[in-house]
Amino acid sequence: MKLSLGIAGAVALSLIAGPGRADVTMVAHTHMDMPSMRGGASTPAMQAQIDKMSNTTTYISGHKVRTDTAIMSMIVDQDAGKMWFLNNTAHTYTVTTFSPADAKKMAAQMLKGQPGKSKGMTYKVTDTGRTTKVLGHTARHYIVKTTMDIMGKPTTMTQDILAAQDLSTADMGVMGGKGAGQVHGLPLVTTTTYHGGMTEGMTMKQTVTSLTTTPIPASTFALPAGYTKTESQGSFPMGGMRR
Repeated sequence: MKLSLGIAGAVALSLIAGPGRADVTMVAHTHMDMPSMRGGASTPAMQAQIDKMSNTTTYISGHKVRTDTAIMSMIVDQDAGKMWFLNNTAHTYTVTTFSPADAKKMAAQMLKGQPGKSKGMTYKVTDTGRTTKVLGHTARHYIVKTTMDIMGKPTTMTQDILAAQDLSTADMGVMGGKGAGQVHGLPLVTTTTYHGGMTEGMTMKQTVTSLTTTPIPASTFALPAGYTKTESQGSFPMGGMRR
């Protein structure tokens, strides 16, 4: 099973977040609009089920991150060098190694490109200087434009990001970048549009609907009782991204 969008977002967060953060608990909803699905077999009931599965709750404390969805959970402990994937339906889990250093190397390789395999990715971060209030936090507006090849097709991904500036310990660097070319603060609203290839016209909007900074119990990042370990399929990033 591939990762859900919420889980994938949390993986990215754990890879590129700064070395120290205050405890943060946030609930987010992701909505996707795909032109290819409009007017198709999708019913209101099906859309409601998709919307339910698109809700995520993410807990961030120090070097630990946990994200829960309706069917899956992920726990990352950078200090322990491990990542757990939980199947909340079957009550099973897998564990794989996690290395922030290896993840950053992978990101660098993606940006440079791999001859014969991919032209890699390029990105540009624009700080518009505009601010607005989101959930009582001052959020700064950034635009991140990424170009890449998907299945041999050139694709452009544009992200409009509103990031809470008062949560400065949760700085997020684009692809692990430092200084310039960085999105500062915790993203609360991210609207992503795709152009080119199979993703033409697709829009995805992730909105944080609730955010608290109260201390998170250590037990939040522990494996739940009654879950059975299943065979791991390798170390991050390849095997760790699949169940």
